[in-house]
Amino acid sequence: MGRRCSKDRQSIAKIENGKVNPTLFTLLEVANALGVSLSKLLFEWLKLKAATCTSHRMAPNPC
Repeated sequence: MGRRCSKDRQSIAKIENGKVNPTLFTLLEVANALGVSLSKLLFEWLKLKAATCTSHRMAPNPC
C-alpha cells in the first residue's frame, strides 16, 4: 500500500491506527491506491466509526 501511494509503511500504519491526521492529498493518494473514490473512502470510514461508537455507547466517554 505504501509504495502505491508514495508513503512508507510506518506512515500508513500511523494513519490506520489514528495516530496522525492525514492531509486531504494523502487521503486522495490512499483512495487512488485502493482503487476507490475519496468520497467512498470517507463514507466507509464514517460507517465504521459510527458502528464502533454505537457498540461503545455505554462507555464512560462515548464517541
